[in-house]
Amino acid sequence: FGQTGGSGDSSEAELLHLRYPEGAPVRISFDPADPSRAAVRPGVHADALWLPGAGLVLTLMGVMFLIMYFSSQYHASGMALGVALFASIFGLGGAAMLAAGGHNLWLGSSSRSWPVAAGEIVYSAGESSESVSTDDEGNRTRSTTYSTRIVYKYDAAGATRYGNLRHFGQISGSSQEWAGQIAALYPKGQPVRVACRPGDEDTSVLEAGIRPDAWWIPGIGLACLLFALAVGLIVVPAMNDTPQL
Repeated sequence: FGQTGGSGDSSEAELLHLRYPEGAPVRISFDPADPSRAAVRPGVHADALWLPGAGLVLTLMGVMFLIMYFSSQYHASGMALGVALFASIFGLGGAAMLAAGGHNLWLGSSSRSWPVAAGEIVYSAGESSESVSTDDEGNRTRSTTYSTRIVYKYDAAGATRYGNLRHFGQISGSSQEWAGQIAALYPKGQPVRVACRPGDEDTSVLEAGIRPDAWWIPGIGLACLLFALAVGLIVVPAMNDTPQL
């Protein structure tokens, strides 16, 4: 429930194709009151948080703009409330990134002690994406990001399983040289050692431990959260203390 329609990561589609091939038997959870409402993976998953999260942010932005629009320069309290909502948006985003990044750090740390299974790379594909940015003078700059997507299989808890994580908190793309190094390290057919989580063997990783990539998301989240706190604790009180004319 709440699954996204697609992803820019081809390994995600390949992972679903391998986990749920056509004709494979599956166990389905369904609503007794409406059997047509069913899912292969019951419960709350991360995908389901995107829509309510985006709705909350857009609602706060709308309220913020309305307050700031109807508050003239003579009503500092109204402007202060708008700025407080602006800080709240930053704070919520920062808290979400900090929570997600912290979870990756925790998984990376705990993966060092997970049991290891023999596996094999079954999918390895290079991808690239191009972005265009425009400066203040109208000059356009094109940049290309490269990545290597992989999927591996392994046996755990009496079943063949599949995963696509090299390490927790991995970045999605970088330079062509970086992507080439991953492709050379994990070509299709390459034997690998897979660390899988006890009790949840579908959660697995090739490179156990905490890697430098994993610090980016919690670092950015912490910066956003500190900025929001600074605005809320310093800027907003200063605006409320401004005398009205």
